[in-house]
Amino acid sequence: MMQQIQFFDNLATFAGSSLQNHINLSVDFNYSSFQVKEAIQLSSSLAKCINLLKLELLLDNNKFGSQGASTIGNSIANCSKLQDLIISLKDNYVGNEGIASLCSSLVACNQLSNLKLELKSNLISAKGASELGIFIAKCTNLQQLNLDLFANKIGAEGAQSLGFSLKNCSKITKLDLNLYNNFIQSEGAKQLCSGLAQCNNLSTLRICLDNNKIGDQGISDLSLSLANCTNLSNLSLNAIKNQILTNGAIGLASGLSKCSNLTVLLLNLDINEIDDEGISELGFAFVKCIKLHSLRLYLLNNEISDKGILSLHSSLANCFNLSELSLFLSKNKVKQASSRELRNKFLKLKRIVVKAYDI
Repeated sequence: MMQQIQFFDNLATFAGSSLQNHINLSVDFNYSSFQVKEAIQLSSSLAKCINLLKLELLLDNNKFGSQGASTIGNSIANCSKLQDLIISLKDNYVGNEGIASLCSSLVACNQLSNLKLELKSNLISAKGASELGIFIAKCTNLQQLNLDLFANKIGAEGAQSLGFSLKNCSKITKLDLNLYNNFIQSEGAKQLCSGLAQCNNLSTLRICLDNNKIGDQGISDLSLSLANCTNLSNLSLNAIKNQILTNGAIGLASGLSKCSNLTVLLLNLDINEIDDEGISELGFAFVKCIKLHSLRLYLLNNEISDKGILSLHSSLANCFNLSELSLFLSKNKVKQASSRELRNKFLKLKRIVVKAYDI
């Protein structure tokens, strides 16, 4: 049983604690105006926590750059017993050099089963993503991985590196991957998904590809990889503003229809160009997900008319295990006069509790 969490948000108090006795540690210095000096002080104490099994290290918005990240990585390398590691370095200007140093040190933590790296807005490009990929590929015991690269610039090449790393992570059951606004485009999506398809034990996947211009080809390639994840039961897919048209929706539907163990689905395709045919094909796919009991569907600002909404309704009526439904379909081409009638149709679906509804 994991011991009680020891929490610190003061450098001096942490430094004066029984460092070697810490097993389960949370250190919170978010928004603390740390420079390199403070990062070194923190690292000096962390390096002595040699018996840690679980570490949560929160250092968002401190601007200590690559040198600070390198120093922190060196200290964590001493904690070789770690099984559960959370590091949050959002908005720290870590850059490729800092990521490379951090990753080369973290390799020493070879017993990790749960890893969470929050690296939002850190000037990371393809080179930094490659270093991350090399490190992750060596974490062969990982069961849960959460990687947040929100608003970096890894591009297609960086996505390829991450895809290669996932091929070595066959034990992963839960994956959270945030690549919002990373310029990966369709080729990057394809390369990323080639690795994702090898995660045969994956049961929970949350992936954000918003604003990456992956297009029809990218979303179709993603759907093919999902079809290979036969144990997938919980899927959250965000692909907002990705230039996805009808063919992309059809490709996605094809993959989803093969996810026979899916029970919970969140699908966000806001601000694309999906029309009536596209939403109809998605509806048909939901019917084939015979275990699906919870669906949250976002299709705001597409090209869907009353006809497409009615087709979706007909399909959902045949999802016999569906019990929870949330629909967000406003800013399409639905006639204003039809909105209330359509809403009532969905509210009258048998067995289904409509949690939220917006046309």
